[in-house]
Amino acid sequence: MARTQVLRELGGYPADAPHAEDYALWLKVVAAHETANLPEYLLHYRVHAGQVSQQKMRMQRRMTRELARAAGLEFARRGLLPGSQQPPEITLWADLTGRPGTLGGDYYHWSRVYRKLGDGSAATRAACKGLQVAPFSIDLWRSLVPHLASPRRWLRHILNR
Repeated sequence: MARTQVLRELGGYPADAPHAEDYALWLKVVAAHETANLPEYLLHYRVHAGQVSQQKMRMQRRMTRELARAAGLEFARRGLLPGSQQPPEITLWADLTGRPGTLGGDYYHWSRVYRKLGDGSAATRAACKGLQVAPFSIDLWRSLVPHLASPRRWLRHILNR
């Protein structure tokens, strides 16, 4: 939540951050004003396959990385963010293993969301797309075939021999 006047003073959603406008706007708010996270949820988030965060996930992740890198440098320059709190640089290995903050990590997240919502086919589609960009992600492989990836299942299989 934010005051309308604050968002207007900052120019609203930036046009130069396609598919990551919300993130760019909040970075501007944080840089210019005191902010806080509230412990309670104040909204219900509707999930559907047509939303931008799923249709434009690759472009959104790329833009978010660029914004986070630039914001980290700017916050450090202003003394707002100590060097120890800088977001870590994403490595090729992190990309290939689908770590949080990567495109593969995003697909894994959506796979889990769809699985919790009871939509197994959407969960499988998200996991398959994730494996295209993060082929070494154990989490995505487990998400793709959850019943086969269960350690309990394998333990029962080994003990029953």
